[in-house]
Amino acid sequence: MSIEIEVTDTELSVHLKGISGALAMKSHFTLPLADVAGAQVMAIDDAKTGEHMSAKFPGTRIPGVFWAGSFRSADSWQFWYVARADNVLVIDLEHEKYARLVLEVPDPQAEADKINAARS
Repeated sequence: MSIEIEVTDTELSVHLKGISGALAMKSHFTLPLADVAGAQVMAIDDAKTGEHMSAKFPGTRIPGVFWAGSFRSADSWQFWYVARADNVLVIDLEHEKYARLVLEVPDPQAEADKINAARS
């Protein structure tokens, strides 16, 4: 799994590299930084708590092993790209198709700090 996150003064970009984008059926996001409500690190079980993920379109899911793509929760769409991580980066969004991006990255705390610092 290879994800690159770039943050500028005005944008947040997420790039899924290699096979990652094909599995998730999406390889790139560029979002206005103003639409990022915040970023945090969550345990994978907490990220899933209370979220009954029904539809996946487009996406790939192997329960308990791998989530990649667009998933519908009770009232919003979320984009997940997670394999077997204990902790994930959760980026909450406003005014976007997805209410939340849930991503497995090597250092989720560093990425959350980078995103939140850019928002300040």
